[in-house]
Amino acid sequence: MGKHLWVETIKDYSKAIILFQSSAEWGCAEAQYSLAVMYGEGLGTPKDLLRAWYWLEKSLNKGCNDARRYFAHLIMTNQLQDILPDKVMRGPSYLELSGSPE
Repeated sequence: MGKHLWVETIKDYSKAIILFQSSAEWGCAEAQYSLAVMYGEGLGTPKDLLRAWYWLEKSLNKGCNDARRYFAHLIMTNQLQDILPDKVMRGPSYLELSGSPE
């Protein structure tokens, strides 16, 4: 349901984040990834890279490819350098692991 509210034609981020939060707390990797994006991009909530990393790490640990691509994006655009300075140079390897060409 959260994904339905997130689509470009609806963009009801405030409702979507509530639904993703509940699913993420139950351990759904896709919901954890979605929350990471919402916090990382400031969709329906103020941008908060620490919270984004919190949920992204959970999703990454479950092997979510979308999370790997988003993590690579955050690393390669230096958005996590203050939070994870040891991983800044590893962005391309996470992108490769996700199977994404870009």
